Amino acid sequence: MRDARWALGVRDRQQVGTGRPVEQHRHPDTPVGVLDRAVSVLDAVESGSRSFTAIVEATGLTRPTAHRLLRSLEDHGFLFQVGGLGYALGPRLLGLASAAMRELPLR
Repeated sequence: MRDARWALGVRDRQQVGTGRPVEQHRHPDTPVGVLDRAVSVLDAVESGSRSFTAIVEATGLTRPTAHRLLRSLEDHGFLFQVGGLGYALGPRLLGLASAAMRELPLR
């Protein structure tokens, strides 16, 4: 945990020092492309892309593909639309996070 905070701090300092964003961590390409694309949509929303256009630009997905994924992620509770503000991470993620916390082997 301490190493992760240190690494985030280093990336933040790099961003501030150069005045431009540091490359985002790229997830591996797996044999399940639709899952890779869905995770890229979640990552985009997590990092601040809220509008449909911003999500398309952040992910590099075509508009029809992004639309289908956004709708499916909404239907499953992973995303929701906030009025005219765009998309936000959904409540289903809280349930998963809670279950993951219960499963962690804490000392």
